Amino acid sequence: MPISPRKAWEWLVSADRLERWLANRARIGLQVGAIWELEALASDGAPLAERLELLALEAPRRLQAALERRNAAWGTSTQVELTVVQWPEGCELSVLQSQFERLPLSIGLTAWEFYRRRWQAALQRLQEAVNRDR
Repeated sequence: MPISPRKAWEWLVSADRLERWLANRARIGLQVGAIWELEALASDGAPLAERLELLALEAPRRLQAALERRNAAWGTSTQVELTVVQWPEGCELSVLQSQFERLPLSIGLTAWEFYRRRWQAALQRLQEAVNRDR
């Protein structure tokens, strides 16, 4: 059963819900400029700490943030944009992470692959959490 864009949005802006699919611990604020702190485990079991600074917040459609992986030596942030796309039968979540080119090539490729896997696993957990909540 599909969910509405408003219900999907709740999964993006509620610390309790973020902790069910994206992080083990989430501290967030809901205004542009707010800093989010996410703590999770990477797929290899290593601790993962991320800091996001909200750049745009357009409820219930779009969230954009500068994302910095705190326990990595990348030295810069990337940008991530989460967009709720409405369809006649519900909605879907689009994830676009960019600015890997700001990193040295070998680090950029490593970071891109890390986040490709992270988003793939997180979106699977999100789908499972939404289905359990129905």
